[in-house]
Amino acid sequence: MAVQDDLRRLSQLDSIYLGESFNGVAAPITSWHKGRLQQANDGTWVFRSSGSDGAVVGFRLGPISPQWTSTEAPSSGIQVTIPMTTMGAPIGSVYLAATITNGIDQLKSRLTKASRSDLSLILTQRWR
Repeated sequence: MAVQDDLRRLSQLDSIYLGESFNGVAAPITSWHKGRLQQANDGTWVFRSSGSDGAVVGFRLGPISPQWTSTEAPSSGIQVTIPMTTMGAPIGSVYLAATITNGIDQLKSRLTKASRSDLSLILTQRWR
């Protein structure tokens, strides 16, 4: 499907996840936010999230560009990837996903065997 179609499908869900991944000297760092995807009146896309303590997080993603890509797989669902660049150089990506299974798997693969089971239990209880 086209990116536009996948964004519309994600926007119809009660909640999705937005991940920000920044490239660094070591392994990339990814943070995840749970919220809703909406299309603004001007056609740009916005992700908003609010916490139980009243905190609000919002991301103006902008209009769709040719660099945006989307994929869908049975194990991970829909994922839209938005590359972040500065002066033409990649600095990271923003991910919009129905689930964060990929993010959990990437995180678990970087951990030692001893701590994997503990983290898997915590993440499974929190996000599934």
